[in-house]
Amino acid sequence: PAAVGLNLTAIVSIGLANQSDDEVVKFEKAVARIPEVLECHLLTGTPDYLLRVSVTDLEGLERLYATVLRRLPGVARFSSNLVLRAVVNRAGLPF
Repeated sequence: PAAVGLNLTAIVSIGLANQSDDEVVKFEKAVARIPEVLECHLLTGTPDYLLRVSVTDLEGLERLYATVLRRLPGVARFSSNLVLRAVVNRAGLPF
């Protein structure tokens, strides 16, 4: 990511207002179209979703929040953590 100017990775936790089938489908289709989202995982418990996003810098993350993430269908709350460095980053499966 840094080689193409994406110097900041954040883990974004998202909670939906409700988890009706319709809202989940709308959210998942919308989040799949966001190029900065590298991973999106549906979780048990709280939060409902965990995203790994890659952006240029803090301003890029703020812009992503303001123009994209907070406008996703059904989003009630979100928070983020900034990744300082990857300790383990495996691309393959453990076999």
